[in-house]
Amino acid sequence: MTEKQERLLQLLGEFARICRENDLKYVTAEKTALGVMQRGGFLPGDDTVTVYMPAEDWHKLMNLAGTVLEANRTLLCLESDSSFGSVGAAYASTDRCALRRHQIMGNGCAGERIDVFLLDPVSADKEEYEKYCADLMLYADLADPGQVYGDRWEISGAAYKRGLLSCQVTGKDRVLKKLEENLQVHETEECPRYAVRSGEVPFLLEKDMLFPAKEKDFQGIPVMVPGQICQYLIEWYGDEWSCFSDYEKPESQEMAEVEGLSCALNSFTATPAMLSIIPAGIPKAAAESIASIAQKVSRNSTANPDCIAQTLNLTVRVISSPPF
Repeated sequence: MTEKQERLLQLLGEFARICRENDLKYVTAEKTALGVMQRGGFLPGDDTVTVYMPAEDWHKLMNLAGTVLEANRTLLCLESDSSFGSVGAAYASTDRCALRRHQIMGNGCAGERIDVFLLDPVSADKEEYEKYCADLMLYADLADPGQVYGDRWEISGAAYKRGLLSCQVTGKDRVLKKLEENLQVHETEECPRYAVRSGEVPFLLEKDMLFPAKEKDFQGIPVMVPGQICQYLIEWYGDEWSCFSDYEKPESQEMAEVEGLSCALNSFTATPAMLSIIPAGIPKAAAESIASIAQKVSRNSTANPDCIAQTLNLTVRVISSPPF
């Protein structure tokens, strides 16, 4: 395992233990679930851990946080911090630094984390589902100003502007809270499906595909997987999931050198706005922008000054401590 995988494995073990001891439902998902079934652990090059958790169980976990979380651990979500920037949630460490792109404009805590995608019960009624999607896309757009999600569901610009105006007049926390309530209007017992709360695509999954979950081994740690794990992996990766090998390779980095500072920007998935931070030649203005990001990394780290900021979309690596 890589050093990053070892840290993520520690977080996953803690999260699984807390859920087991407090009767909270969750399942490992996506590449993490595929890794469980194919290799009993991480897939080659994988540097993320993903779990699904019913929103009601996440709320229970938040209520227990003061008594069950270990030192240097925290729960991240929009409900507790409107600057979080993601419609999902996370179980994170606060003694290391890993800064994601959406955090650059906010004040959220940086740190290694496992991603928690919340599950909302959704009615089988088509109109109810479309309303859910509309609310979720607006929720995602207002939460993360660096992305545009609503165009996938033809959310009008007027609706977005009304949302922004409401945030300015009544406060962002209040607006997001109302939209959050709209996402959870249905009772779990009344709904046959869960929607995976994601700004990308709110995937629909049958409840009985996920729960009751069953236990499997992940790098020596007992974790939960969907009760119908094979069916879930077929839904996600196709009929030949057991032979699936088209893993995402570690993404190449383009290095930009600045005196006293060395940064790496992921040029494959970074937005054009982010790429413009480091144009050819590294002019003074760009170097100052890089330094400001690195300064945020340093402020959010209680580890040593050689902080590492990693993300799927943006990676900034501080090789030597900058003189801030």
